[in-house]
Amino acid sequence: MGANDHVLGPSQAAPSVIFPQHRRAFTVSRMAHFPRVHRSVRAPRTTFPKPEPANFRVDNQLVQGLLRRLSLTGGCAVLTKTVKTGTLAEIAIPTPFGVVSGLIEFLANNTATKSSPEFGFRFVAFNEQDHERLSKALHQFG
Repeated sequence: MGANDHVLGPSQAAPSVIFPQHRRAFTVSRMAHFPRVHRSVRAPRTTFPKPEPANFRVDNQLVQGLLRRLSLTGGCAVLTKTVKTGTLAEIAIPTPFGVVSGLIEFLANNTATKSSPEFGFRFVAFNEQDHERLSKALHQFG
């Protein structure tokens, strides 16, 4: 670990998603990628036959989820906690190309029920490396 890295205990709040293999928070020095929606071109996407794990940091709490659908612009996940429309969160998605981390916004939820809290989200921003990893993963799975 470097001089500026620090480890947080389980009871400490963290400003970023923290994982053993992914300890760095988002950095301002890297170029941010802001996904753009082109209505005439559909973003690459996939639907998982078996939901894939992902971790979310919502209101400084780690929330585990399962991805059902994923695209370059967003996706849909089943979460262990309910979230409000418009809530900003961080996401970490393990892929064969490395962890994809990004900032997301939860969308209006018309399909969530108590037994299956499914939430749509859109990507707000991530760095270029994460965008490239996500693109490669979607092409491999799609």
